[in-house]
Amino acid sequence: MCGAARWKPGMIPDNPMQGAGDKRPVLSVSQVSQIIRSALQNHPQLGDVLVEGEIYNLTYHSSGHIYFSLKDNDAVIKATFFKGQNQRFRHIRLTDGMQVVVGGQVSAWPKGGSYQINISRIRVAGEGELRQKIAELKARLHQEGCFDRARKKTLPGFVQTIGIVTAPTGAAVRDIIAVSRELNPRVNILLAPCLVQGPTAPLTIAAAIEALQDPALKVDVIIAGRGGGSFEDLLPFNDEVTVRAFLNSRIPIVSAVGHEIDQSLTDLAADASAPTPSAAAKMVNIDYHWLMERIAESETRLMVLLRNRLQNERRRLEMIQQSGVYTSPELLFENAWQRLDHTERSLQRLWSGLVERGHAALLQASQPLQSAFKQHMQRTLARYELARERLGNFSPLATLQRGYAVVRDQNQRSLTSHRDVKAGDELKIYLADGRVGALVTEIQDRPLLEGS
Repeated sequence: MCGAARWKPGMIPDNPMQGAGDKRPVLSVSQVSQIIRSALQNHPQLGDVLVEGEIYNLTYHSSGHIYFSLKDNDAVIKATFFKGQNQRFRHIRLTDGMQVVVGGQVSAWPKGGSYQINISRIRVAGEGELRQKIAELKARLHQEGCFDRARKKTLPGFVQTIGIVTAPTGAAVRDIIAVSRELNPRVNILLAPCLVQGPTAPLTIAAAIEALQDPALKVDVIIAGRGGGSFEDLLPFNDEVTVRAFLNSRIPIVSAVGHEIDQSLTDLAADASAPTPSAAAKMVNIDYHWLMERIAESETRLMVLLRNRLQNERRRLEMIQQSGVYTSPELLFENAWQRLDHTERSLQRLWSGLVERGHAALLQASQPLQSAFKQHMQRTLARYELARERLGNFSPLATLQRGYAVVRDQNQRSLTSHRDVKAGDELKIYLADGRVGALVTEIQDRPLLEGS
């Protein structure tokens, strides 16, 4: 209207509903929404709040943002999970009806005229208690030495048979088979099917691992695991039954649990771990084509080396055949013979000189010895003559020569008393120059010198 003032926010129009003394400004809807939003964001209890509720009206937007509502029995609150925040929690696949605990800031959305919580973190409800139990189990097994490096077995260098423990219809088994066949078309693959999710999964996993221990199957290595999933999906691989099945495996075992953040306990218990089943297949399989290429290269190098060695030996043999030693082998011994003759002559001269010098030295050394020997012999002969003379003086023969005799009876006993004989005995009398036989006719007991 021409000449009329245009109303603007903050102006107080003529309104019969407003008293003449009311000076409060009139706010726009946007201004009210901003005031509400600021009040919510600055509230000390709503700036960083934890809220538990059930997800419904879930939307994964093409922009990467996630929108849903949280509800309980009495109320509903909208929630936004922006792309910059939710990328750290991609391992949690949200679904309608899932009970979750979210953390974030309560704010308002002016265009929608509603309040909401802007999520910065999220976890499945009850996950904290489960994580605490897993941490306690991890600590207990670590204390037992279950995760020690010394317990781990070495993976075989060349695998002929792989045992797989996983779900028979999942992507994990397809990935392992595909990668293994690509790397080594000759590898044998045995599948021990089991459950990889749910409360009964640990028992089936343990049974599958034990089934592959049969020596008749000739399994070289076991890959046990599953593809990625939420924290709850991976719980069977944090169960004590599953972990101890890994520990008790007599065959080297690889844990292949697809995860992006959390490390499962089977990764610690296994002899080796891989982030995905495909990576596990690459870990245990040798690249057959690469191996064949290396063998071919080695064969080529070996042939070249053998050919060069053969040529060198052939040239060496030709040189030997053309040498004078080969044509006249006796030349090989001429120098040796000459050296032998020269050595023999030298030894003879040396020996003769040694003998002559030794003889002269012996003669020179023997002269004092000969003189001493003669003197010793003279002294010895003199002592001998003296002893012989003294012995002769005490000899019975010398006594006989002085007129004495030795009388013996028939038994050749020497007689010293007349009592030893009787009349009629035959006696033998030994004189200095012979023997005389006598017959006893008379016996006297008087001494010889007292009378005839």
